[in-house]
Amino acid sequence: MKRTHEAEERIRRIIRDSIAVDPLISLRSLQDVLQRRNFQIGDLNYISKLRKKVETEALANIDRSEINPRLAKTQERFRLIFGKLNQIAFWPRDAEEKTMPPTYKDQIAALKALAQLDIALLSAEMDAGIFTRHIGLVEEQRRFVPLPPEQVDMIMGAFKAWGIGPGATLAMLKPARDAEARVIKVFNLKK
Repeated sequence: MKRTHEAEERIRRIIRDSIAVDPLISLRSLQDVLQRRNFQIGDLNYISKLRKKVETEALANIDRSEINPRLAKTQERFRLIFGKLNQIAFWPRDAEEKTMPPTYKDQIAALKALAQLDIALLSAEMDAGIFTRHIGLVEEQRRFVPLPPEQVDMIMGAFKAWGIGPGATLAMLKPARDAEARVIKVFNLKK
């Protein structure tokens, strides 16, 4: 029996939904799902061909899809979700009397969901390359820039004046050790 294009599209959508729920679904199980949806298909080869078509379409759609349009759709969905969650989280006190205000627990859950959605969207944008990650890059650039010779001379002069660095001797460290010994003696500390 020849099926119309619309009927075959509905069958393919049912198969697609069933595969989404259970990726390892058998042909017999698909046949049972289709029978519950009022599609009597006795030929398992036909179901197998439709299943392969559905899987091939899914792979082709993934290959053709670009991340930026997909991300734009996701941002639009999140915008609507953010609006509803904001209404729950920041319930106005002068709201209509007809509707019950959300509980404190619901408001906390909405705030938590808002934070999680925001983090998920930022992560998706970073994975898509909209933002570039500069973890440690700025610090490395700042750390490895050589100083001008005048500053190096000033720093080395300060080290010599403090008695550390090149030119410092162990004799210069003797006053610090004497002070440490006095502190230990005064407070009866054991070394």
